[in-house]
Amino acid sequence: MLPRTDRDNLARLAAALSELGAFLRIGGMTDGEARALPVVIDGRALEGMEVSTWRTAAGDLDVLQHLRDERGDRVGYGVLEPRCTAIEVVGVEVRLASLADIARSKRFADREKDREALPELERLLRDGGE
Repeated sequence: MLPRTDRDNLARLAAALSELGAFLRIGGMTDGEARALPVVIDGRALEGMEVSTWRTAAGDLDVLQHLRDERGDRVGYGVLEPRCTAIEVVGVEVRLASLADIARSKRFADREKDREALPELERLLRDGGE
């Protein structure tokens, strides 16, 4: 997820994470160890985390401040939002990043899992996806 980063929105996100019993997922730690860390979940904390990975009662969630384009430039919500697709999920509007923006980000990241996902993303783009 790449949220709008104004204070009110980050406070709402922090409240939702808290309601879902979120705790940071940290490599090399068990869930119990990670849950025991003294992490404050509030808008200010989220604002200071470029990337954070949370385990919640609803599943795992990555929170990003920006995506990277193919050159590595940071691209935030304000740039991505006009290219998003809006859908409704359980009565809530959710904006999905464009396939092209996701593909650009994966090309930059160049991790094995990103390279594995690119052929399918590129096929979807060729078949008319945005």
